[in-house]
Amino acid sequence: MQGFNMGRYIPPASEDPSLSSSAVGGFNSQKGHPLGSRFSKAKDGIIKIRFEMPFDTWCETCKPEFLIKQGVRFNAEKKKVGNYLSTPIWEFSFRHPPCSGSIVIRTDPENTAYVVSSGGRKKAGASTTALERDYGEILTEEERERRRNDAFARLEGQVEEKIQVKADSAKLKELYQAQSRNWNDPYAANQRLRRDFRVGRKQREAAAKEKEEVAERYGLGIELLDYTQEDADRAALVDFGDKNLAENNVEKSLAKPLFSKGAQVSDERPSGVTKSEWDKQKAAKSFQHNVVLNTKAKMNPFGTGISAWSAPRKRPRAAMDSNVSSMPHVIKRTASEEQESVLPKQAKLVTYDDSGDEA
Repeated sequence: MQGFNMGRYIPPASEDPSLSSSAVGGFNSQKGHPLGSRFSKAKDGIIKIRFEMPFDTWCETCKPEFLIKQGVRFNAEKKKVGNYLSTPIWEFSFRHPPCSGSIVIRTDPENTAYVVSSGGRKKAGASTTALERDYGEILTEEERERRRNDAFARLEGQVEEKIQVKADSAKLKELYQAQSRNWNDPYAANQRLRRDFRVGRKQREAAAKEKEEVAERYGLGIELLDYTQEDADRAALVDFGDKNLAENNVEKSLAKPLFSKGAQVSDERPSGVTKSEWDKQKAAKSFQHNVVLNTKAKMNPFGTGISAWSAPRKRPRAAMDSNVSSMPHVIKRTASEEQESVLPKQAKLVTYDDSGDEA
């Protein structure tokens, strides 16, 4: 049975009145709105936000006009100024710090874009919508009229449009030529693609089969990568040593005496002997020692034909039988003689007469 008040939440304010929101100066007491000064004009439907310039804009208050680049952020006042069908139209007004002029930008739900309402104008060629990015700038009636009257704006727009048209024409021409060259004969193009794919398929199947054989041979449970020239170059740098070096070491070991240490040349120079004379004596003694060792190795009857790595080869049974039969001192025995040599000899029966003589 559950006890009284067990499993129920008891708020801290019920035990400590200072934590209550109604307490004066309490811990959870809230003074004003959570947004603070940003919500000071809420009664007028205005809230302060951080606004980012959607495109390059000329500030008309600055003298001369100043270009505000896209992405610059301002503290703006946001409010609702109307509706387009059921979508609200928002207005953002902020101050330009260099000239303290006010710039107003509104949303355009019909064209999914932003429009400069007052205090500035959009730079010619700046794109804000997907249509403008794909098909170029879409001019309004006001912009067209302004370009007719403003020679610099008309020149700026014409130069940018000419550059864009020239770049687009070159790209379109290259694409058209490439498509015409590749698909002039559809049957040949299809046949070429299928042939290349067929060759690649056979190569891929052969490579996969080879990798499976290698993995099965070495018992690898991992996926092997494709062979590259870099792997071959790195494998060629691996050196497993010289086989002749080991054989030479065996010959030198056999040439050394078994018990005596041999003559040792002292490194200390005797008094009264110059350095050049001492070097000549050391070289002569070393040469004499090497000649003795080489002579022993050459005349050693037990050191010939010794290999440090190869094991003695076993002769076939047929060859051994032929060699044994060809030896002159080996006497062949018949089958009956071999059987008598194998079977144990039986004792002979002896009969004795009355006189004890053998019968």
